[in-house]
Amino acid sequence: MKKSISVMALAALPIQSQADLFARAPDRIMFKPEAQPLGPTVSSLAEATGRRSRIFEGSGGLALVESYIRGVSGIMPGGELPWVMPDLWNSLTTGDMDRARAIHAPLASLISVAHNLDAFIAIEKLLLCEQGIFKNTLIRDPVGYQMDDTSRDQVLHFFRQLEAICGKEIT
Repeated sequence: MKKSISVMALAALPIQSQADLFARAPDRIMFKPEAQPLGPTVSSLAEATGRRSRIFEGSGGLALVESYIRGVSGIMPGGELPWVMPDLWNSLTTGDMDRARAIHAPLASLISVAHNLDAFIAIEKLLLCEQGIFKNTLIRDPVGYQMDDTSRDQVLHFFRQLEAICGKEIT
């Protein structure tokens, strides 16, 4: 007897359904949209909730500049670069878009190297080692990504740019 396996495609909860949930419990509901395109999704959600909802950017800062302009309330940063986010956020809230874009450029470049979850984990571990938080970059199997020297050099280049821009020196 053959067993059938069904695969369910993930779909975003419709904006109106999210707005309805917010209307029922506005002080308990917060959002971290991940549906693409992210920018228009943030705008639609903000508009559907009368711009009263708390919406957080959660792509490691990759979409923070655009999401801020569209109405996010904050960011849910990864563990590898939390010291970058206050500088970026403060630049946005004070209207210093030149500084925000200067921080965002190497951040976005660094994040763009992480094209899947395994790559993201490898990069995160490398950066945590660079900061003296982790002792090694070992990742338990199964691993679908091995960082090569070129990727490592790129990641560290963008990381050093962030250190210089944000005034952070880590040894």
